[in-house]
Amino acid sequence: MHLIISCSLNPSSKSRIMAEYAYNLYCKNAKLIDLQKIKLPMCDGDACYKHPAVGILKENIQNASSILIAGPIYNYDLNAASKNL
Repeated sequence: MHLIISCSLNPSSKSRIMAEYAYNLYCKNAKLIDLQKIKLPMCDGDACYKHPAVGILKENIQNASSILIAGPIYNYDLNAASKNL
């Protein structure tokens, strides 16, 4: 399975459009995860790993044969949602 992760929190961002386009190309063997629709806790290095959404994301990432991260770039780096993932 190919895993496509949309990390933009803006519903009309170009990176979200790119993620949806990639999903449509690989839709037979792909899964699209939209971080805008998932309530992830802030990574604190401890209690966040017990959150149910983190367990589901971990399982999807471990089972993926490839991962495409579609994230916006701010000040030459990925956005905070991508880093928190």
